[in-house]
Amino acid sequence: MINPKLNENYKVFTDDFFTPFKSKQTDYKLQLDDNISKTFKFPTLFKGTENGMAIFLCSYEKLKKHLPHPDMNPVRMPGGRAVFAISCYKYVHIQEMQPYNEISFTVPVVFKGALNIPFVTLAAKSLYKNFGYYVFSMPVNSVENNIRGHKIWGLPKFVTQIDVKSENGIFYTKVYDGDKPYLDINFPITGSKKLMHEELSILSVNEKQLLKAKVVYSGEFLMNTNLGVAFSKGQQNNVALTIGDTPRGNILKDIELETTPFQTRYSSNVLSALHLPVSY
Repeated sequence: MINPKLNENYKVFTDDFFTPFKSKQTDYKLQLDDNISKTFKFPTLFKGTENGMAIFLCSYEKLKKHLPHPDMNPVRMPGGRAVFAISCYKYVHIQEMQPYNEISFTVPVVFKGALNIPFVTLAAKSLYKNFGYYVFSMPVNSVENNIRGHKIWGLPKFVTQIDVKSENGIFYTKVYDGDKPYLDINFPITGSKKLMHEELSILSVNEKQLLKAKVVYSGEFLMNTNLGVAFSKGQQNNVALTIGDTPRGNILKDIELETTPFQTRYSSNVLSALHLPVSY
């Protein structure tokens, strides 16, 4: 059910991080259903987001077959593999919206003609004009956010049950495909502290048009990196990943998603700004 009124929580976003975005916000009117339309401010601002991310490797060739553009290439890693990130979000404060949970399955990509060298491309991504993150899939537990995602960005969102929590030093996420879980992941909230402030491009396709949208985020993360995963399959660590036997789970199995991540990240308070898309 969609609330016909905006959440007027503007006073929440007083951090210095938001100042440059608030001064440049524009209005965007969106028809959410037959009876409800809203005028949102963009970029959309987020505060207090709990975020757990696990970066895995999978088959390069099998992943590429799922990408929507022939010139879009996954970032290469050793052993004929590619990078596949699973980011779990518990959004607490969203400007003009209610809290919700979301999972972003993203693929770092470069386009035809760009050098694509294992490790080098990922490490030097800021030097690449044709580097971005293609949104492979994006389950969400908010009907309103699902509509926004499809109509504005063309994001492959779908509404489902998503459980996200941190408890006893462990970050847990479970995502459902119908009435069955198709992704269950948990990992310890430990690692080296790193303050991150990045700008990145999110790629999507809307009505056959390739789009990119700028995202800027800032937060202190706990990070664990296992370089050995990049050179040797079958390694084990203290991350638990279970892929269910469902249609969406079978897609993850088809790309040969490995169960030990290359890196995990966790932050209890991410600040971010999501912009409207432009043609790529």
